[in-house]
Amino acid sequence: MGKVNFGFAVVGNIFKSGFEPDIIIFNTLLKILFKENRVKDAIKLFNKITDIGYTCTDVTYGTMVDGFCKTRNVDQAIKLLKNMKKGNRKPNILIYNAIIDGLCKDKKILRAQNLFEEMIYKGVVPNVITYNSIIRGVCDLGMSKNVECYVNKMVNSGVSPNIVTFNIMIDALCKDRRIGKEQTLLELMSSRSVSPNVVTYISLIHGLCNSGQWEETAKLFSEMIGRGFSPDVHTFSILIDAICKEGMVKQTHELFDLTIERGVEPNTITYNALMDGYCFQSRMDEAIKLLHSMVVRGCEPDVISYTKLINGYCKAKKLDEAMQIFEDV
Repeated sequence: MGKVNFGFAVVGNIFKSGFEPDIIIFNTLLKILFKENRVKDAIKLFNKITDIGYTCTDVTYGTMVDGFCKTRNVDQAIKLLKNMKKGNRKPNILIYNAIIDGLCKDKKILRAQNLFEEMIYKGVVPNVITYNSIIRGVCDLGMSKNVECYVNKMVNSGVSPNIVTFNIMIDALCKDRRIGKEQTLLELMSSRSVSPNVVTYISLIHGLCNSGQWEETAKLFSEMIGRGFSPDVHTFSILIDAICKEGMVKQTHELFDLTIERGVEPNTITYNALMDGYCFQSRMDEAIKLLHSMVVRGCEPDVISYTKLINGYCKAKKLDEAMQIFEDV
């Protein structure tokens, strides 16, 4: 029996015993229904609760709104928000935050901004979570001027940017390849005693790699390791690819070994990046060994893996080997 069915069975037994279940039990059931993506059932239960005379608490409304937003049903959350207002119930910061975040994730930034202004007008003070959602939303749409506006509002209202705020902005700068401006943000972080975390380093490393600034990338990577942070497999893959393109295959293999040493399991992209380096230098014996190692470690080669090998053999003028790979595939 699932959690929800068990919960309903308990509620049924409580009613049969002549007692009324506490609203907390219903709140828990609503939360579980949303976790199981049973949105229609959650709506039915919510309507049933109100129909039989229960007074919904802030937690009830918060659970519904949060559930709607997390299941990408933001319009339902807004509908519930309107009903709350009609019933003279004041939405709290959690409800506003959930809807604003949901709207931003759906790229409906104008509606999110309007709701942001509404909450201030209604006397609900935005917190760092509110600002982070809005800032992420405008960053995702490349609205850099709006980012500065909201950061200024944030600071002027006495809300301190946290590491999440800075990471959102740094990531946006790196994705837009506006490398250089992130230094200002790092200095601002330092002045506010906010230390970079693994997410900060990963965003910066990705940005520097994409901009071809290998020396700066290497320095930052060393700093990251020195501070005890572990890059993820995606970061290792990007680094390996960048170093290979610089023709430094030896350093690439050292980095590949470091990936495994730090407990990060290489994926197909990681192997393909290193294989590309070997094939580019016509080191086909090592490329084939890497392919075998890849299979042994349970990582399945893809069409890109075999294409790189075929191209490598063709470049090395070993057409028979290239044809053999083609036939094996």
